[in-house]
Amino acid sequence: NGLSIKDFGFKVKYIGYDLSGKYCEISNKFFKDNKLDAECIQMDLSDIDNFKNISKCDVILCFKVLESLEAIKRDISKEILKVLKCNYFVVSFSTKGLGGGVDIRKKQRVWFIRFLEELNLKFDRFETMDELFYIIKLS
Repeated sequence: NGLSIKDFGFKVKYIGYDLSGKYCEISNKFFKDNKLDAECIQMDLSDIDNFKNISKCDVILCFKVLESLEAIKRDISKEILKVLKCNYFVVSFSTKGLGGGVDIRKKQRVWFIRFLEELNLKFDRFETMDELFYIIKLS
């Protein structure tokens, strides 16, 4: 969430992508009002060509998004991993259902680990109370 970069405690150039034009509008106003080197760009994340057009960067964060994209287009996560131009790709998955009460059974996301292994990518994994994170080294 780009609205939290003000609290990072260090300067960072941030570019966020979201399907909602309204969210991008609100975010860009926040960035401008707080004199942050940041922008939000409206983008359809289900279109792999949009990922190809993301400029080279150090880190891409993709929190709680991939499963929704997989529901729209099977194996898009693998395609995304192939086209990103960044050093690290940090992905998260929810481990709790909506409302936080129900544990999600497919907690480790075996399908995602399989993609990482097929592409011979190194990764670390850690978990918080309600989220599972993968830190993937791409270059």
